[in-house]
Amino acid sequence: ELWVMKAERPWDPPLHQDGKIRAFCTGQKIRSSIDFPIHRVFVSPFHRCVQTAAEVVRALCDVADHSGES
Repeated sequence: ELWVMKAERPWDPPLHQDGKIRAFCTGQKIRSSIDFPIHRVFVSPFHRCVQTAAEVVRALCDVADHSGES
């Protein structure tokens, strides 16, 4: 059975896990290629758009954990 047949909002599908990984990688690329902070992100209210933006922002804010280094 297709998910669309039982989805509560078939017009607003969630982002697939691969899409989340791609969005995070895109955020990392943006972070490494710009030299200014991003203060706002505007995004469509569709579920997958919000999920994509969340992953990009998570990557932009990601701080490397150096606690294990000597």
